[in-house]
Amino acid sequence: MGRENQRRSIFWDLTRGEDAWSILSRIRCPFRLRLWPAYLRHDLEKRKFTVHRKTVGQRMTAKLQSIAAELRKRMHDPIRQTGDWLKQVVSGYNNYHAVPGNLQRLYTFRRETARHWWFPLRRRSQRNRWTWERFETLANRYLPQPKVLHPYPLERFFAKYPR
Repeated sequence: MGRENQRRSIFWDLTRGEDAWSILSRIRCPFRLRLWPAYLRHDLEKRKFTVHRKTVGQRMTAKLQSIAAELRKRMHDPIRQTGDWLKQVVSGYNNYHAVPGNLQRLYTFRRETARHWWFPLRRRSQRNRWTWERFETLANRYLPQPKVLHPYPLERFFAKYPR
């Protein structure tokens, strides 16, 4: 069965109300398992299952650790320069990982990036004046809020290959 037919059959099975776990086991393939673990979420109002994808925790942790190490090196750089750099990093991460169902992970990534930036700022002098409330205004200025940028795969598929 081709990949396009497999996507259509998954969509059809979801609308028919087939067992969710059998559908989920059919979607997962070894090369995608580490990139986007898929899970099903049940919408009680629509009475349907939707397939969601989320970022692998190890990948997000590795990226946050590399950001923390770089922020430690940039501790004494001007705040504006570091903020502009972080804006690029978080925007790039959001552009790649902003798929439906992954919004909670994007909010977590933004919060943890802000926290890793807050630590070196507090260590820049012996008189620490950076409270979290004061820092939030700075983080809101430089770190973009996450939003879903990519449509569901079936929407892209049916837009490209209309019936």
